[in-house]
Amino acid sequence: MEPTVLYPGTLFYRVFHDSPVGMVITTLAEGRYVEVNNTFAQMLGYTPEQLIGQTFPMLGLGHTEERNMVIEVLRRAGKLGDIPLLLRTRNGETRTTIGSVQLEELDGKTYLVSMIQDLTDHERIQSALQSAESRFRVFFQNIPLPLLVYDVATLRFVDVNPAACRQYGYSHDEFLGMLVSDIWELTTPDELDAIRQRISDPTQTRLGVDRHRRKDGSRIDVDVVSYAFEMEDRPVRLSIAQDVTEQRAVENALRASEERLRIIANVTTDAMWDRNLLTDEVEWSPGLRSLFGFDLAGDLNHVWWHDHVHPNDRDDVEAGINAVLAGDEHFWADEYRFLCADGRYANVLDRGYVLRDDAGHAVRFIGAMVDITAQIQVAEAAARAAQEERQRLARDLHEAVTQSLYSASLMAEAARRHSSTADLSTTGEYVVRLSELSQQALRQLRLLVYGLRPTVLEQEGLVGALRHRLEACLLYTSPSPRDRTRSRMPSSAFKKNKTQLDYIILYDLINSSLAT
Repeated sequence: MEPTVLYPGTLFYRVFHDSPVGMVITTLAEGRYVEVNNTFAQMLGYTPEQLIGQTFPMLGLGHTEERNMVIEVLRRAGKLGDIPLLLRTRNGETRTTIGSVQLEELDGKTYLVSMIQDLTDHERIQSALQSAESRFRVFFQNIPLPLLVYDVATLRFVDVNPAACRQYGYSHDEFLGMLVSDIWELTTPDELDAIRQRISDPTQTRLGVDRHRRKDGSRIDVDVVSYAFEMEDRPVRLSIAQDVTEQRAVENALRASEERLRIIANVTTDAMWDRNLLTDEVEWSPGLRSLFGFDLAGDLNHVWWHDHVHPNDRDDVEAGINAVLAGDEHFWADEYRFLCADGRYANVLDRGYVLRDDAGHAVRFIGAMVDITAQIQVAEAAARAAQEERQRLARDLHEAVTQSLYSASLMAEAARRHSSTADLSTTGEYVVRLSELSQQALRQLRLLVYGLRPTVLEQEGLVGALRHRLEACLLYTSPSPRDRTRSRMPSSAFKKNKTQLDYIILYDLINSSLAT
């Protein structure tokens, strides 16, 4: 064992043993430990006493030729610094160190005095840091959202990712020569001051939606989330600037559509409804109150509506709705009876439109109920009136025209028989009576047809209507108001019937009034 070369109480002794850096003194020839401080011993997992007399285990300098070369350099230069060394610990681990070695004369002998610093933890930290930086760089470069890093004080860009280059149209090098204010759409200097104030506050992260400008001059709306941190002792911000131009346009259109729908719902008399198929909640317009008398307060959900459908209509209506919702159709319509607040049932026409998600699933059902009770009542009344009119017409035809035609057929048969016996005088009388019966049937038929045209009174007035009615009763073509000729037939044909003569006199009076 080498003798002690350091004496307690001396300055070198205190520096050697109190140093936070590993220090050892080894022999020049064999490289055996003469003095070892606690820092170095703990580095290798020993106590100083266990190392004294042992060989200095330096990996990389274990060969005699390498050791002799280092010693020769030391003899010439006196010392060597920053020598990378690998040391093997007691449990076999390898630690990375850096050492400084110099020759010293102690008690007349030459020794190697080495200072050794353990870099294992430092390298581990550096490696972890480099790995983290690599992962961050991969994340920064490949994230699809635009990332902008800029200096808070100068507003100059420090870094941007490829997504930002694609969104704004600038290259990476172009960005690094620009200020972040170059992409801001500002109208007044006050806006720039307000933005500077916001980004200077490190607690502000949600900067809101701003208007930015691309390289081609087009404007975009971006939702900015920004984080403040320090880089190389200067405050910087990393901003995520997501383009929400289309999203805002859709939201604005949706708000405008909902506003129009709200206005329509408030002014229309229809009972409009909006059913959320995910929650089964239903919103009703004021028409539910004005048409059916229900207060809008309360839980007026789908079950409530279902319970107010007439029991005889309920299953069919619900089945029709479910079939539309389960399929791929968008429109539904049905008529049914709906229980009003006063206890009566109203006939309603209900129509709906189905909104579906991207997968085709129904998520919303919007429609309107219309009270058609009055229309149905009018239609039923019209149907009853038409039926009554058909019955009256059939009765009139049977009682008037049909009987006249039957009598005419009897007269025709009698005339035929008398003509076959050459009784011409009797045959002539039957022919005259046959003519009168035919004329009477024609008058009756014209009167029935006239009764089906009540609009003549509205179109031509009272005089015109009377003239048309007289024409329906007379057996000849009525003259126009400009033609004063009474008839192309002899007047003797009408003297047998006083009623027909009265018609002719009245007809002449009407034509005279029209002419004057």
